Amino acid sequence: MILARQAINGQKLAKIKPKELGRIALVCSPTLIGTGGFVLASKMGSIGIITAIGASGIAFSALLSWALYQEKLKPIHWIAICIITVGVVALKLC
Repeated sequence: MILARQAINGQKLAKIKPKELGRIALVCSPTLIGTGGFVLASKMGSIGIITAIGASGIAFSALLSWALYQEKLKPIHWIAICIITVGVVALKLC
């Protein structure tokens, strides 16, 4: 859809350096791996627990963006990441 809109408006695609493409692929890989893992896990366990663990992907994306792109996380973000992590660990213990 984006490519079609750019072609209609005569816009060129932005050039991405190979190193930047590698970083983008690294950040996107948890999503791709996670989708396949979700399908496999749904055949092996409780869908409720699987969905809760899958939702923790947001915390991992935040950590990757902090590590790779030096994005600034506010204290509330760090607190949320800790709460999500504790929640996932608690699911494992129950």
